[in-house]
Amino acid sequence: MACPELREEDLTTFVDAVAGHDGVLTDTSGELVVKPCTYAESNFYEVSSSGHPNFATLLPTFMGTITLSTAEERAALQHDHSESVADVSSNQVSKVETLKDCKEGNALGPKLDTSRAVVLENVAAGFRKPSIIDIKLGARLWDDNASATKRAKLDGVAKDTTSGSLGFRIAGMRIWESAAGQEGGQYKVFDKLYGRTFTFTSVWRGLEQFFLGERDCAHQKLNREACLRLCISEVAHVQDILSSEENRMFSTSILIVMEGDEEALARKLAKFKEMQEAGEDVDGSDDQSEESEDPPKILAVKLIDFAHARWTPGQGPDENVLSGIRNLQSILQSVVTATQH
Repeated sequence: MACPELREEDLTTFVDAVAGHDGVLTDTSGELVVKPCTYAESNFYEVSSSGHPNFATLLPTFMGTITLSTAEERAALQHDHSESVADVSSNQVSKVETLKDCKEGNALGPKLDTSRAVVLENVAAGFRKPSIIDIKLGARLWDDNASATKRAKLDGVAKDTTSGSLGFRIAGMRIWESAAGQEGGQYKVFDKLYGRTFTFTSVWRGLEQFFLGERDCAHQKLNREACLRLCISEVAHVQDILSSEENRMFSTSILIVMEGDEEALARKLAKFKEMQEAGEDVDGSDDQSEESEDPPKILAVKLIDFAHARWTPGQGPDENVLSGIRNLQSILQSVVTATQH
């Protein structure tokens, strides 16, 4: 897919990031994400897109690489376009102010010192109120080029969190909670420190919080359980594909986006069931004609973050990541089982 024409002055801050580095941008349509990255990450996207079609389906659609301005150039650009920037900022205030439970300060890591950026599909586009969870994969979090100091630091993080015991940990999440019996609602934001509080035996509570939370009625609970079952199926699909690929991905995440608006979710699940009963393709596995209707966006599961990823022909599947995927799938299933009692 050709990289779209983008004007840097039209790019604004991407507010749906729940983990990773600050500095991610989006276009005016909200359909694209522009993510500053290293050469290794852009190269991994390029090689995956051109040479590994099955694996590429697990990633946000890659549209190319662009060069952004330096920090000094961006400051000058913002000065030249102060009026348009002010308009954009005012449009974002109401959205940001709904994050009542977000801790003060920036929950994201520092901006990368780079002008290189990949242009990707915004996985959260098409959801009315996207709830998002970022789950870091792997017990080993460093690649072969990491210094001894970096290895020791990341080994300490793994040892003290579920990264070490389960091969995954919750890196951040953002949940839309509708107001009980009223219109509107608010986002609850949980940063990386929240995910580090969980243990081998308690991490299921964080996943339950994301998928099920506190629902007002039995119908809402059933809808959330349906989302959870869809997610388990998607995670199994990720496992199947990774089992036949030969790469190594350190500190990669699995990103899960779910429709958070209760009314929108109910409509989408009803449409999904209707399409299933009519024998229509609802998982994107078949080639669709131009007349075919796209399935409703209920849930999306994608792999992201490849700054420390590479293809390794002849070395077999990435068991470091696969172990985390298998454990995640097992614990998600245990959450489903618990709802039956």
